[in-house]
Amino acid sequence: MRTIRPARTRLVAVVATAALGLSLAACGSDKPEATDDPTSASSTTPSTADATDATEEPSQIDDGGQVAVRQFADRLKAGIDNTEQAHLEFTMSGTGGEMKGAGDVDYTSNPPEMQMSLDMGAQSIGMVLVDGTMYIKSSQAGDKYLAFDLSDPTNPLGADFSKQLDPAASMKSFVTALSSVTSAGTEEVDGETLDRYELVIDTTKIADQSTASQLPADMKVTVWLDDKDRMARSVMDMGAITYDASMTDFDKALDLKAPPKGEITQQSAG
Repeated sequence: MRTIRPARTRLVAVVATAALGLSLAACGSDKPEATDDPTSASSTTPSTADATDATEEPSQIDDGGQVAVRQFADRLKAGIDNTEQAHLEFTMSGTGGEMKGAGDVDYTSNPPEMQMSLDMGAQSIGMVLVDGTMYIKSSQAGDKYLAFDLSDPTNPLGADFSKQLDPAASMKSFVTALSSVTSAGTEEVDGETLDRYELVIDTTKIADQSTASQLPADMKVTVWLDDKDRMARSVMDMGAITYDASMTDFDKALDLKAPPKGEITQQSAG
């Protein structure tokens, strides 16, 4: 039986990370702390406070106009704190085609647990993340799941993959790269009145410059927050790719379980 190659597996897992409602995590990574050493590369990267100080005094947050980064970050943090479970649907589209995904996430676990299905045209992907293990199966590789222990630093998804699933840590990294926030008032989305914000990300402040080099210099992101500051929708313009995600059914009870043992095969390094 053919297996999913590590490079493809990691790509699918990264897509799933975004679909976990961590759209903003695409702008973050485990960035080193700034030091007093002027020769240190990290000393040139503004902290969250620096980014806040660089922003003009905000208007009322929902009346339109510029919003302070810290003020917006506080809303995002509140939204993270107010999100326990959610149903997710997303589309990634661009010159290479379209990918669609849908699933459910439980944010009360660390890392968040989830089940998700992805449609990549000729290929469909099934994913389950439970108890720190990621299970992935592909329609092109048979009907068995490959299991990846996220606590194992040698797993093909990467030693830091589980850290990328931390909403709070991702939000902090995101704020560092956030150059401006503009309130666009309210908008009706699927019958719900949401607060809309237009964001600009300075991709030169993204620590992983191999990723940043594939993004526009000023990346535009639109987010819609509900009355509990939860991210009900987000749209990210990544140049050649557009990512559009929605979150619904907040806090609906979930019963996420690992696949039965008979549906799991051993991981292959091939």
